[in-house]
Parts: sequence; structure tokens; C-alpha cells
Amino acid sequence: MSWSDVPVRRAEVFGGPMQGIAPTSGVRVARMSLAGRLALVNAVIALITIAIAGCVSYLALARELDRHADAELWSKAQALAHTFAELPDATSRDAWQQGVRTALYGHEDLHVAIVDGRNKEALFASSALAEEALTRIDWRAQGVDPAFWQFKPSYPVASVAMPIRLAQGDNLKVVLSQDRSREELLLARFTSGVIAAFLALWALLLVGSWWIARLELAPLERFSQMAARTGAGSLGHRLELNGLPRELAVLADEFNSMLVRIEQGMERISNFSGDLAHELRTPIGILYGRTQVALSRGRTEDELRQVLEDNVLELERLSRLVSDMLFIAQEAESNVADLMTKVDFRKLAEMVTEFMSLAAEERGIVFAVTGDAGVIANEVLIQRALTNLISNAIKHADTGSSVRIQIGRSGNGAAVEVINQGEPIPAIQLKRIFERFYRLDASRTRQDGGTGLGLAIVDAIAKRHGGRVSAECGPGRETRFRLELPDQKGDGWKVRAER
Repeated sequence: MSWSDVPVRRAEVFGGPMQGIAPTSGVRVARMSLAGRLALVNAVIALITIAIAGCVSYLALARELDRHADAELWSKAQALAHTFAELPDATSRDAWQQGVRTALYGHEDLHVAIVDGRNKEALFASSALAEEALTRIDWRAQGVDPAFWQFKPSYPVASVAMPIRLAQGDNLKVVLSQDRSREELLLARFTSGVIAAFLALWALLLVGSWWIARLELAPLERFSQMAARTGAGSLGHRLELNGLPRELAVLADEFNSMLVRIEQGMERISNFSGDLAHELRTPIGILYGRTQVALSRGRTEDELRQVLEDNVLELERLSRLVSDMLFIAQEAESNVADLMTKVDFRKLAEMVTEFMSLAAEERGIVFAVTGDAGVIANEVLIQRALTNLISNAIKHADTGSSVRIQIGRSGNGAAVEVINQGEPIPAIQLKRIFERFYRLDASRTRQDGGTGLGLAIVDAIAKRHGGRVSAECGPGRETRFRLELPDQKGDGWKVRAER
């Protein structure tokens, strides 16, 4: 039989679910609910506490009863000694017997035996217990502490012996015994009461702890229900924070924040998917239509070559689009901190402008790089951002104008500004130019082979470094793009050793 054949049992422990688990021994082991565990732990702690308190109370009561009984025993013994000391001699038995009766009146638990000190003869015993005491204790020795012995089962006795010298010199021994069964009964009843109260209180604590635990853990059940209801199409649910304990309030707040992030991510994915479908539909439609037209009738070799060349250009644009999309996706998942190093903005800007100098010369555009600054950043990503900004400036700059790259410090980091002169960007579009697939002039961008992702990539890189990118239009047909990056050196980034 395989382990998959072993049945799984569900039960209820303290009102909470338990799920059986089949261990290697084949014995079902119950898995207790969290509320049941908390209740059991609290009950065990209460059990130990109450047991200790009960034991301490029992010992304290027993000690107090013994102290009180010992004091009473010695007090009566001294009273008897004082009574006998006033008698002339041991022959006055009627007198000291009357004194004994008077001293013991109302004290049924006290028993007296009198022994002649000369011939060790028992002169008087008030009861069988008093007579038995003469054989059970060493009454000849005089001690401070009582002697304890058992008259019958569960019938403890404490006895003391006190010498008495009568007026005419006769010596007597008074052996006073005290029945301690009342104290034993009191302790037994106290123990029974404590045990009964202990069991009742323990059961009350067990049930109360379970109820409180279930009450306090009720929000977790709501968490579970919300998690079960949450799906790709239902991310708008939020947990209510009012009335939650501090620990669960923190968990609920983080859970709500997670839902917000997931919702935003799903929204971005949905928007991105829609934009991507739209962007792919146009070039695919162009390729399909162009190919259909070429196949609709006979074409010369030159005409077919032209169609293929046009298709290659469109396919190249599609390839760049896919590459840009992959770059954004990989950049969003990558850890830029793994490749952090000191980036010299001026050196990087000069390298990019040199690389793009041919494209600039075709339109009569010159570069001007000024300033110097650097930060700790991912050099590969910053180079990509600068390349996109400068490429965008070349495309939209007036023919024969200049593209200026100004570098400088900005707060705790550095900033790079790429400035070109060209057609101003309308204010309403300045806020959207960093969105994915957004184009100021769709037809022009398509002719230039653009994908509409260049500035979106710059924005993503800036945000990954904790910075930002912005754009503004100034006087004299001037458009200014500003990339600001903080210096991450003190923020726990791993800096790659420079070579």
C-alpha cells in the first residue's frame, strides 16, 4: 500500500480543524489548530502556576496550623504546671484532678497523664490516649519541641512532658497530648477544595483561552477568505484595518499593499499587452498587404526586390521593437545593484556622441558637451539611457543646429541635460512622452524606424536607480531633457571594483 492510500482524517480540537498526517510509522498524527495550540499552552502554564500556588498555600496553612497548635499545647502545659505547683504534695489527688478538669474544660482535644517522678508510677490518665502517650514517647526527657505519634490511623497526636515540683518537694511529670486530627481534616478538606477549584479554573482557562484565541485570530480567517476570492479580475478587495491588533494590522497593511502592487502590475501588463498588440498589428498588416499586392499580379525582378527590401526594413523595425520590449522586461527583473560602478557622465557622453557622430553629420548637427560629474550606477544602463536621449535629440533637432549635453551635480547626485532646438512639444504631450509606445508624430516615427519605446526605456532606467527623467520646452524652440540620478554609494549598493 502506498502512502497515498493512507486515509487522511479531519477532526475538531477545541473547535478548530485538525488534519491527520500519515507519518512513516503509519500512525495518524493530529495537527492541532493554532487556536487550540494557544489554548493548550495557556492552560499548561496556568496548570503549573495554579499547582505551585496550591502547594505554597497548603504548606503555609499546614505550618500556621502547627504553629498555632504548638503554642496552644505549651500554653496549656504551662497552665497545668502552674496549677500543680500550688498543691502541697502528690497525695492531694482530688485537688489536682479537679485542677486538670478545670484546665481542660472545653478542650476535648487535650489529654493529660500524670506520673510520679520518684517511682515512675502513673498517677492519673484522663483518657486512653493519655495513657497510650506514656508508652509512645520518652516522657522522662524534657524537650522544647513536641513529640509526634499516631494513636490510630489518620489520628496524629503531639505530646509534651513537663516536670512539676510541688510545694513540699514532690516531683511529678505532666504529659499533655493534643489530638491533631482536626488539623489533618482541615488540610484534607483544603486540599480537596483546592483540587476542585483548580480543575474548574483550569477548564475555564482552557475554554477561555481557546475562545479568546479564536476571537483574536478571526482576522486570519478573513485574510484566507479574501485570498480565496482574489483573482486576476478581482483585485479591488482590501482588508479593513480598524479593530485589528497591532501585529495583524501590520500584516493586513502589507497584504493590502501587495494587492495594490499586484493590481498595478496587472494593469500595466494589460495596458502593455494592448499597446503591444496594436504596435504589432500595424507592421504585420503592412507586411501582409504589401505581400498580397506583390502576389496579385506578375512583377518584375526589380519590383519584387523593392518589395523585399521594404519588407526587410519593416522586419528590422519589428526586431528593434521586440529587442526593446525584451530589454524593458529584463531590466525590470534584473538586479542593477550587481553591476554598480562609478560612472563618469562626461566620459560616457563623449563616447556616445562619438558613436552617433555620423548620424548627426548627415543632418549638419554638432555636439557640445560641457560640465563634469559622476555617480555610482549601472554603467550599461546609463549608457543606454544617454544613447536614447541623444538619438531622440538628433531626430527632432533642426537641420544645422546643435545638440548640447550639460553635466553637473544635482543635490546628492548628478544630472545630465540633453538640449536640442526643434519643433516645440505641446504642453499636454510633455506628460505622456515617457509612456510606452507614445509618439508625438506616429508617421514620422515609423519612417525613422522608431518603436515608441526609447523614452520609456530612459524612464524605466531612471526609476530603477531611484532617479527621474523630465522634459520641458523653453524659449527659442529649445527642448530640454533632464536625467537626474542619486549617488547610491551610501545606500547598500554593491560597487564593482574599478580596473
